[in-house]
Amino acid sequence: MLTKPDTATSETAKDAETLIEVADLQVHFPLRGGLFNRDAGAVKAVDGVSFSLNKGEVLGLVGESGSGKTTLGRTLLGLNRATGGSIRYRGRELAGLKESDLRPLRRKLQMVFQDPHASLNPSMDIATAVGHPLQIHGLVPDPVERRAKVAETLERVGLSPAELFMDKFPSDLSGGQKQRAVMARAIIAGPELLVADEPISMLDMSVRAKILQLFLDLKRDLDLTYVYVTHDLASAKFFCDRIAIMYLGRVVEIGPTEEIFANPRHPYTKALLGAIPDPEKVGVPRDLPRGEIPDAAAPPLGCSFHPRCPVAVAGCGWEGRDLGALLERHWLAEGEDVRVADTALFGRPVELTAPGIRQLSLTPGRGHEAAAIISLLDRVREKTAEDPFWRGVKTIEARDGKAHVEFAEGTDPRLKLVSNTTAPIQAACHLVD
Repeated sequence: MLTKPDTATSETAKDAETLIEVADLQVHFPLRGGLFNRDAGAVKAVDGVSFSLNKGEVLGLVGESGSGKTTLGRTLLGLNRATGGSIRYRGRELAGLKESDLRPLRRKLQMVFQDPHASLNPSMDIATAVGHPLQIHGLVPDPVERRAKVAETLERVGLSPAELFMDKFPSDLSGGQKQRAVMARAIIAGPELLVADEPISMLDMSVRAKILQLFLDLKRDLDLTYVYVTHDLASAKFFCDRIAIMYLGRVVEIGPTEEIFANPRHPYTKALLGAIPDPEKVGVPRDLPRGEIPDAAAPPLGCSFHPRCPVAVAGCGWEGRDLGALLERHWLAEGEDVRVADTALFGRPVELTAPGIRQLSLTPGRGHEAAAIISLLDRVREKTAEDPFWRGVKTIEARDGKAHVEFAEGTDPRLKLVSNTTAPIQAACHLVD
């Protein structure tokens, strides 16, 4: 069982000691275009993230695959280049630093990767791998002293007696032992910040709790600060002081762990909490968000979560491709014959998939008129009247031989303070206004 240390007495003292400050951080990866289209856009992996991290705190970055949490964690350490924004470590700007300037800071900013096997050089014994940071940074030049320091660190992470492990290779260790060796390598140079990227996801269930307990013990003994990247809210509940919920490159909610679990504000946070397995409710259907996380290269207008949100409102940013998704769901329920007949009404089906169209003009198919498309939309509306999509539709009318669908003006919600009890809670959702 995990035993989280009581840090209540030290939190007040440490509140003023900010270790990391992130402001409007952006990490965009350009897409390669063709010969006649060099500018193919970019994947906005991190798109305007801001937060601060106090010394001794554990901040969890939680979200689905593709939410940008791993990219954010890597960027904090300079493993990815920031496209824009600021990362300040103890007041020093890290974003944009050259590798030669970052290298002296590496010993203070370390990372534990998801796959412990891939993190270790298979041709390097454990003593050499764990002691490598000491050699790189010139901290312990003497080989005998370095080996003694490695043995001490291996003992600290539970690889005891150390002499049994130092001359072994990664292939000789179990998954949990490899992760302990990786943790030893991360802490041996005396870091302040540790970014742990899904550190238990590839381990057997029997050792996950032990590794998390080791993280907590190291935090207490070495006064470490953690950024814990995970998709597992259950482990974040026991490990983190605060949780930042990420969706499509943005933080949509951030606050104390207890408050996030007790009173989530954002619909996405509620969906993630609803996805946690409950042994007492086996067989009970769960209210999970529909669809998958959108393409970060062409994110939805307005709130990025609105296409999947069960409580979205008119101003959430509806667009033409949302209508296309609604029709696809309708045809999936009605069957193939209905889909074939209905799609014949559209002369250019691609109009239903183009991103960023707030005033949609639908071209009728050969032999059909705009009125036929409008009639179809009316029938679909009757059958899907409860779908949040219809809240964003302003008008549907025939004009100039086409069917025009106009959507309500949508805006992109930003993080705003929604509660200030023991610690500030922020959420980016129109429903918290």
